[in-house]
Amino acid sequence: VVAANAGSDYLFVPDGNIDTVKAAVTSLQSRLQFGAMFVSDRYGEIPGTLPMSLIKTESSANGRAPDIIVSFSFDESVDVAGKSGVSYASSINRRGDHGSFSPTDTHISLMARGPDFKSGLHDPLPKANVDIAPTVARILKFSMPDAQGRVLEEALQGGPPITEYAVVSKTHRSSIRTGLTVKLPTDLDGLTVDPKLSSYSVELKTKILTRGAASYTYFDQAKAVRE
Repeated sequence: VVAANAGSDYLFVPDGNIDTVKAAVTSLQSRLQFGAMFVSDRYGEIPGTLPMSLIKTESSANGRAPDIIVSFSFDESVDVAGKSGVSYASSINRRGDHGSFSPTDTHISLMARGPDFKSGLHDPLPKANVDIAPTVARILKFSMPDAQGRVLEEALQGGPPITEYAVVSKTHRSSIRTGLTVKLPTDLDGLTVDPKLSSYSVELKTKILTRGAASYTYFDQAKAVRE
């Protein structure tokens, strides 16, 4: 079962058959339109993939999380009409959409305004949607001790300066899947192949934000490496 999400797809294997998962992974790795891939931890290591727990998408609730998450391929260096980045987007014939693992999709703006926020602050620290709820809870004086994410204290009145935080980049690389027959996306029948490409791996970049003893890891970008 495939849930299309524009720049990425979620694949569910209802019976949890590992052979089906491996076959799906091989098929995706062999097609250039598909990029970085993450697989549920319960299937163990599958060559050329990274575990979903690494990006905090693994769930203990049965059926709630996909078995495979795959981004469509992208090129963040291409400019179209003055805007950076192109990518495949599900089955829709577009040059771009949202939801891929490209930096042009993950590096977006978060804007907030109100009496509780510092005026005119440009905050370069990493942040994510998961940080919004605990930040709003802090402003409204609600208790959310089990909330994921962090309070964006540096953006709030009376909060610490940005200089109190440290950011370190980290790169994760999967094992390399070799012996692939890579099919060209221009041939829908999958008969035309690229003889120069036969391996696939995933490169994930994260950012680790620390302040004192607190540490938070943010998804930065992820791409497929084909050689």
